[in-house]
Amino acid sequence: MTNKLLLWSLVCVGLCLIGLIIFFDSNQVEEAEGINNPALESLSSESLAAYKAIEDTAPATKLRATTAVQAIPQQASDKARKSFDDAWCNAVKELSPEDIILAESQVADWDEYQGRASMKSASEINLDDANHPNNSFVVSYQELPKAELKELASAGDKWAMVTLVQEAYGDKEFKYQIAKQLLVEGASYYALEYLVIQELSAAKSSYRRSGDTKEATDHIISALTYAFWGVENYNIAGLSTYLGVSSRGYFDGYIGPDVVLAHSSELVKQRYNQLSTWVESEREILGITASQPSKGAINNFALNVAIRRNMHPERVEHLSEFNVTENDRLSSTPCVSEFMVSLSQD
Repeated sequence: MTNKLLLWSLVCVGLCLIGLIIFFDSNQVEEAEGINNPALESLSSESLAAYKAIEDTAPATKLRATTAVQAIPQQASDKARKSFDDAWCNAVKELSPEDIILAESQVADWDEYQGRASMKSASEINLDDANHPNNSFVVSYQELPKAELKELASAGDKWAMVTLVQEAYGDKEFKYQIAKQLLVEGASYYALEYLVIQELSAAKSSYRRSGDTKEATDHIISALTYAFWGVENYNIAGLSTYLGVSSRGYFDGYIGPDVVLAHSSELVKQRYNQLSTWVESEREILGITASQPSKGAINNFALNVAIRRNMHPERVEHLSEFNVTENDRLSSTPCVSEFMVSLSQD
């Protein structure tokens, strides 16, 4: 891989750390101590702006950007090009211009299905849309009065629900239920971010109050369950959030997620099976058929997994060893190993 891609990877790591430092600093006082802290409520709060900017715009997370950086040569020769139906990983390196467009459109369609539409806070309204992918889907909702937004979300309006779980303030329990409903409907991207951040925040709060790891461990297991559910459904959001927020800095001096989970693999499996069964049951009741990702979307997911494995090699390997599902998409998804090789080269 080129030095340019390696530089991008280092930039991703550095900016993620900056965003997380902002998050840690803003979370020194919990709501239990009488201060309303929006950073605990949503990854889209201003205190997590830097973190979100990385997750939403870093070249490692979008097929269009990453393939342009990775492609050496920039485009395969006519003889070397593969058909879209062949086995391929890197669209720009391996496909024709027409098939590259097809791959990108498949990624865009999957993002839309998963509800990946980033809202802007009041202070971000005039910022470039590049930092808020697919903002056009939620632009008409983000400035609505909170009561009207809540009413639309309660009525099942998909983009109102997606907007609401990104709001910095609001009824946390209501937002939690809306986020779980979004899992059922498939628009789970920001729902998983919200659910994971809530569980990890609750874990830290409970441990700070009592010093007892039992309740904290239960919340960490829930956070990891949501992350695994996302991975199983080709959604990287929960895993990215879990790895970023549960890093050593956030729990420094309190509790280490990887430590308390050392003997909890069976509990994680049980909790995952319960969540998966509940989602499938709700879908059956509501007559919802989940969409399946296309080849372009799966390859983009594989690239994102490879990026996380490169950034957190030991932690992702540890999570993979939980064997929560038979698929183990963290290791067995096609193209993960190929992208890992690219990321390890100069």
